[in-house]
This record gives sequence, structure tokens and C-alpha cells, in this order.
Amino acid sequence: MQKIKNSNMETDRITERIIAAVDMGSSKISLGVALVEGNNTKILFHRSLPSDGVVGSEVINPTKAKTVLGKLIRQAEEELSIKIKQAVVALPKCNIRKMDATGTMSRSNPEDCICEEEVNATKDLAEVKLEEQISNKERIYGAIAQSFSTDDYIQQIENDIIGMTGEELTGNFKVFIGRNTPVTNLTRMFNELGIGIARFYFAPLASARAVLTEDETNNGIGLIDFGAGSTSISIFKKKVLIDYYGIPFGAGNITGDINLECGLTETLAENLKKGYGGCLTENLTSINDKTLQIETEDQSPYIQVPVNYLSEIITAREREIIDAMLYEIQRSGTTRDLRRGLVITGGGSEMLNLTALVKEMSGYMVKKGAPRHKFVATGNESIFKSDSCVLAGMILLARDENINCGLYETIEETPDEPAEVIPVMPGDDTENSIDTDSTDTPDTEKTGEIPVAETGTPEPKREEKPKREEKPEREEKPEKEEKPKKEGMFERWKKSFTLKISNINNEINKENKI
Repeated sequence: MQKIKNSNMETDRITERIIAAVDMGSSKISLGVALVEGNNTKILFHRSLPSDGVVGSEVINPTKAKTVLGKLIRQAEEELSIKIKQAVVALPKCNIRKMDATGTMSRSNPEDCICEEEVNATKDLAEVKLEEQISNKERIYGAIAQSFSTDDYIQQIENDIIGMTGEELTGNFKVFIGRNTPVTNLTRMFNELGIGIARFYFAPLASARAVLTEDETNNGIGLIDFGAGSTSISIFKKKVLIDYYGIPFGAGNITGDINLECGLTETLAENLKKGYGGCLTENLTSINDKTLQIETEDQSPYIQVPVNYLSEIITAREREIIDAMLYEIQRSGTTRDLRRGLVITGGGSEMLNLTALVKEMSGYMVKKGAPRHKFVATGNESIFKSDSCVLAGMILLARDENINCGLYETIEETPDEPAEVIPVMPGDDTENSIDTDSTDTPDTEKTGEIPVAETGTPEPKREEKPKREEKPEREEKPEKEEKPKKEGMFERWKKSFTLKISNINNEINKENKI
């Protein structure tokens, strides 16, 4: 068995630290960089690029994934004038199995108070017991303490057992075990980039740190993360992660279903899903009887896609995924313990009417979750979106652990423009909870018509490149006379498509929601 080793730099507590966090997703690879100065945390950089070499949250091609991550690293270093020496990284979310383990130690001085080091010692003993049961193809992703006991007291949580006394200390742990290869690929990738891995974080713990409140984790809650390549559920009770389950299916599979059933390109299927897709066909009152007619690249007859049929495809796959999550709740024996219901998060949680579908199928209170405002993110507000929960959580955990991931190469300070670090208001860790409004808003309100390239295939919006220092103005060259353009496929398609769906867009905009 191989356990994940952490290579954190030995550093004293300093007033200013850099934290770099990396989340390797199936649809995108994300990098977040934060500045920690005392009690203040500011997001300096948050950006994503389309993923490559990652399937189901696992890195299967480190060479391709390294190329994407390398671009992000260079962008951050150039823009911030820093050198990223190491990073905190999220572990894969799928192909994880669970085992129970116990570690017991005899105490030499029973009258002395139990300390944190002894608690950690029981964890190490529990992991050692699992070595013979775990193959060399597996790793321990996380060993989560469930309860502790001494001579006279049982079922104590970690915070309560510290400070007690006794001759013997026993710790009970839920151990989550995953495959070794994806982590090996991650390590190889970072090594080739010249960046150390300060800490591997188990994804559900990171998401919970960013999204859930202490009241929710204490009274019982399920956190469902709808990703592009995977979906997972984390169950918390008495402030402890008591169960976790992940499957390699997500929003990307819905795109594939639309592609297969409707005969569309993957790009067009993705844009139709975001622009006109939703769960629960009967709730799409404005457009469920409309039909989209789309001209193909090869000039074949129009492909007709009824909106209600699109919704049926989406709903069928979402029901399959939700069923898997609800089965895990039943299997864990926590059906009646989730007093705070369910929270859905991740990029896939933005699907129209998904909140209502989960509520209908589960019977629980359901709300959308996103990172709570525990830091300043001026210019990087995307860190507060639902698809950034793991990244935001890792930054908070690394902050708590006093991790330092980088250093400034140059610090340019001028009296006129001092570096702005806005203090985090007291109470941010417990206040500013996520919006409990579960009303879904269609993407068409933001985007209008589906963006279409000249080939007839919608193009996703591209992220703006960082602005560079302006160069001295060059002599303007006389503008060339524009030649009249012939009407091509784009113009013909746009005229046809716009006429077909204009009524749909008008109805969506009038109602402002479905």
C-alpha cells in the first residue's frame, strides 16, 4: 500500500503567504491563487482552461493535462510577479471504496490530558492495520475520525476527547481508498512542471469547508456535487463526514446523450443544453411545445429538436444520477438524519429545474450551494460560483494549516498606489450563508440566442486574455478597402434559425424564468 505523502515546506508563521490551489476537472482545469496577510485573505487569480487528459476527475494523460496546467501557472506568475513553488491539489472524486478501521494506544501517563498528537497517533495505527488489506494499486485518500473513546467514555468527537484523561485511547475511522495511478499521474505532472505538492485534499472536505455551515454539518446534511465528468454525495452528521460516494457520470454525459439522440455535434449539443435544456418537461410552460430547426454543415435537411424532447433526454439522465445518490443515502442509514436536507453544487447544478427535480425525487429540502464569502475576490468573483467549491475550500483549508505555496519575485510598491488588501469582516466564517432561493434561471436570459460560428456550430464564449502593458503607438496604416462578402452558410443558417426560434427567445425574456 502507498499512502499519500505531503511535501509541505517547513516554514515559520509569517505575515504574508501565497496559496495556490489546483482542481483537475473533466471539463476544465482551474487554478486559484490567494494572498493571506494576517487574518485577511484575498483572491489574486482565478482562471480555468478547457480540460485535456482528464476523465471522470482522474488524470489519465499527464502530458496533455500538464500542458493546460502549465499555461495557467505561467499566466498567474506573470500577472502577479510571483513564483509558485508548490500547490494544494484535489484528489480524484470517483472509484473510491470505504473501510472501517480502529487504532488503540496505551497511554504512559493516564492522568495527563489527551493531546492532539495522541489523537493523530491512533489514526496512524488504524492506517497501519489496513496495509495488508490494500493492494499496491491503491492509496488512502482520507481517514476521517468518527469517534474516540477512553476507559470510561465512548463516542466522543475529536474536539471533545482532547483534554480528557485515561489509560487507553481508541479512535474509530472511516477510511476512503482510491486508485493509485491517477495520483501518480498528478505527482508526475507537477514534478515535470517543477512544482511541489504541498497537500492533497479529499474533495468532499474541501467542498464542505467552502459551502456548508457548522449548523448544517452538525444536524445532518447531504452535499451533492454535480460535475461534468462525475457526481458525488457527501453525508455529514455531528460535524463529521460519515459517508461519501462518487460515480463517473455527470453533466458531460447529458451532452453525450443529446449528441447521440439528436444527431448533433458535441459543441452544438452542449450549447443547446445550456441555452434551452431543463429538467421536468411539464415545468417548461413557455417553450415545451416549441421545436428548434437546425441546419447541418453538410447542407442536409434541417434537424428538428423539440424542446420537450430535449428536456426528456436531460431529465432521464438526471433521474439516473439522482437515484444513485439517494440509494447511497439509504445505504448509509442516514435517511432520517438529514435534518437540513440536501445542498446541490458544482457546475452541473445550474441545470434549469434541477433543484425542483431533486426535491421531488428525495422529499428533502433542497437548495443550491456556492462558496460563502470568506475572503475578498475583487476582479475574481468567479471563485464564488457553484463550480468553484472545491477550489475555494482548498484555499480555506490551506489557510487554516498555514501553508505557503509561493514567493514574490518582485514587489513593486509606490506611495501613490499601495497594495490593496481589504480586511475580511469578523463573522464571515459563519455569516453570509448561501442564497436559499432555489429558483432556477435559464441561461437564455444571459446569452440570448445560441452563438453560431460560420460553419453553423455554436461557439462557447472564450475567456478574455489578461491585458498586457500597452506598447508605444505605431503609425496607422491606411485601411484596406473591404471587398463585398458573399452570403455564406452562416448568413443563410442565421436567417433560418433566427426566424425559427425568435418566438422562443421572446417568450423566455417575457417571463424571465421558466
